Amino acid sequence: EMVEAETKTCYITDIEGNIDYFYSVIERCEFLQFLDAARLKLDFKAEHPNAQFVFGGDVCDKGNGSLRLIQLLLDFKRRHPNRVFLILGNRDVNKMRLTSELDDVEMERWKTLEGPEWTNTQSNFCQLRQFLFKLILEKELDLVKLSDGVVSDGLYRKYNTRANRMRWLLECTMGAAGDFDRRKEELAILENKDINDITEEAVVDSYLGMMAPGGIMREYLKQGVLGQILGNTLYVHGGVTQANFGYVPDSEVRSGSVQEWINALNKWLHSQIREWEEHPYWQDHLRGKHWDWQARGGNRLLAYVCPGSEPTVIYTHMFDATNNATLLPSQLEDALIQDGIKRIVVGHQPHGISPCVVRSSRFEMIDGDTSYSDMSQPGNRGRAYCLVIIQDSLSEFSGQLPDGSQIEFRLTLPEKESQNLGQGDPYVGREVPFPDRANGWWVKAKLKNDPPDHCRYILCKMAGFKAEYARFTLAEIEAHFKWSQRANNQKNVNPIISTKNLPFRGKHLTVTTKVHDVNLEEVFRQKSWQEWLQKIEADVRFNLRSVEVVSVDKIGPAVGFIKFNADVETPDGTHLPGICFMRGGSVGLLALLVDTQNGITYAALLSLPRVPISSYESCELPAGIIKEQGPLAAASAVVMDKLGYDFLFDLPLYNLNAIFYGKEDSPIHLSAGGSDEGITFFACETVVSEHQISEILKNQAESKPADLLHPQIRLVPLDESLFLTRDSKVWIAVNLYKQLLVRTGTTSLTTAVGSLKKPSVSIQSPIIHHARMNEKNVVTTEPIEAPTSLAPSGLLVPVMGKNPRSFTISAPKSTANLFAGLQSPPQ
Repeated sequence: EMVEAETKTCYITDIEGNIDYFYSVIERCEFLQFLDAARLKLDFKAEHPNAQFVFGGDVCDKGNGSLRLIQLLLDFKRRHPNRVFLILGNRDVNKMRLTSELDDVEMERWKTLEGPEWTNTQSNFCQLRQFLFKLILEKELDLVKLSDGVVSDGLYRKYNTRANRMRWLLECTMGAAGDFDRRKEELAILENKDINDITEEAVVDSYLGMMAPGGIMREYLKQGVLGQILGNTLYVHGGVTQANFGYVPDSEVRSGSVQEWINALNKWLHSQIREWEEHPYWQDHLRGKHWDWQARGGNRLLAYVCPGSEPTVIYTHMFDATNNATLLPSQLEDALIQDGIKRIVVGHQPHGISPCVVRSSRFEMIDGDTSYSDMSQPGNRGRAYCLVIIQDSLSEFSGQLPDGSQIEFRLTLPEKESQNLGQGDPYVGREVPFPDRANGWWVKAKLKNDPPDHCRYILCKMAGFKAEYARFTLAEIEAHFKWSQRANNQKNVNPIISTKNLPFRGKHLTVTTKVHDVNLEEVFRQKSWQEWLQKIEADVRFNLRSVEVVSVDKIGPAVGFIKFNADVETPDGTHLPGICFMRGGSVGLLALLVDTQNGITYAALLSLPRVPISSYESCELPAGIIKEQGPLAAASAVVMDKLGYDFLFDLPLYNLNAIFYGKEDSPIHLSAGGSDEGITFFACETVVSEHQISEILKNQAESKPADLLHPQIRLVPLDESLFLTRDSKVWIAVNLYKQLLVRTGTTSLTTAVGSLKKPSVSIQSPIIHHARMNEKNVVTTEPIEAPTSLAPSGLLVPVMGKNPRSFTISAPKSTANLFAGLQSPPQ
């Protein structure tokens, strides 16, 4: 019986203008061919009517073949619209910037123009003016010396040309240093001219021309997509993560199925491209008010392809924090498999000398970006190449490593492998369990032409973009996997996936996990883990024998919650309960709005859905997680991000815990038997008019139902707050506040803090820290000497402004007793 063969798809990604590499791969594909001697017309061979081609993104920027590759792929797509698929990468989409950033009005902004926020702000040449200054020093050094180092505006204007602006854009904002000269080389090739006959204006015109109406890059973008599903395989440029799964910009809800999500993403993409076509330049009437988002068409898409803007499938990756291979989180794997997706194919993140494959028992991930194969060679690939062919049940790899070694292997989709339906290699894409060396080594590739019984494998371990490699024979690989199986069978328990030994009281503490997607090194880097282990180690009454990490939940790319089971005994051998849900410290903010006209004090609470208590509108105290910057920065973030009222931004935030316990680090624990979470409570107070209260309550009544991304603010009378919520944070904060009023005999927060004094107690050498939160929300502090009478012991008193966001922290070297030392309200 004749069975129709599965459709084969050739996948190439991240060519970045390196046309010679593109040729080296295509010429080795059995179902693709060039139709012309110039190799500018690509087509499928007639005997493969079902074959497909996917380009994974980033067609231009780092080679002298960008224009030819764009034209070649665009032509291929137009002739086979249902068999050729162009995934867009960040280097493709960011060219939309050129229409607005090279126009005449923008050219005049040479004095103040800075690089985008994601560029290296420490670079001397990020700002345009600094970039021009470097050029002037190179060309006009003698003239600058004659003017005592002063560069005139006239000289700046001389060098503020479109060509130099283009160089700055490429080098300092697009990660494409040198591409201006490479484009000049390509124009010489295309026009059959000497490179010296190509003018700089012609180079600039080529960039603008490809983005003009009918230009090849504009048409390429219109033919592209953000994601493509072919059979059981999902293709995106960067990756699919728990943070971006289902997310579509401008949509209030996440898409349900994978197909709905990808369709919605692609629809949004093309709406943004149309918006850019309608408004390709800065719109003068919007520039002052909405420079970043609304002053030009498609700017939301331009932000989407940049690092750190929002959950994106383009500027992300599917590796761990060290860029090493790691399994998908099980929840994400479940969601994809439920919708029929068994494999993800990505690029964007270079990963050594050949494609990276990661395989679980149910899923496969392939990263085909080999653009850093050999960074010592032009083009960063040297002699390396790899052809990747994807089918529903198989993936095939063949190519060459930088040293000339040949690789060749095929992989059966994990579910087929488990059913003994495939003949793929069992080891590529798996982590090797070593008893005698550090974890994190993965089987990357299999060498070609070795005898079956003596085949060799390439193992790899990544740290950033630096890779370690090792070569093992089949017998050695099998021995390590058999050792792991025997060890697991002897324990007769779920297999331990990873084991680490930490120094502990002069010996070693064994930490293990049985979960594939738990990275123990990532756990060890968490401040909450480090503090917990230090305290346990310091108290010798705890006999900590071992720790098993059960799960790690992430909030975006960062670790949020860690669940582990600690094997702990008392000195007499009694076992202690050791199950811990670790989430670190948090802050709660009691924001008080005083209506003096009616004598009512309101508390600003939040309403949001909470699944664990089955409540869609849980009324709670505004709270936030404490990050590296500390409790005060976290409380400040709550004010700005969750409450958002302008009149709250400049208020002092008073640390209620510090007031009552006499030191800063005095968190209150809500469930010490199961969680390490300790809450630091802050309070602020402001007088508002009756009209302001009415407007807030009116908006509150008209607001939409709450969701996790946009919790609703609820103003409630303070005296009724304990009856309107079951949130323990509200009860604690309100009672701390009322106790403060009772003990000081006052009626307001500001008056109470101002009256705190105990003359018999002195504050010894308080240190005032001026802290600044920059545009990346990173807090830096600098000690400043100050008189001892400025602040009470342990009281954190911020003064916040909108720009820059800054505050003052008082932290005495030694703390005093309750209510000690404050002579006057802090300023």
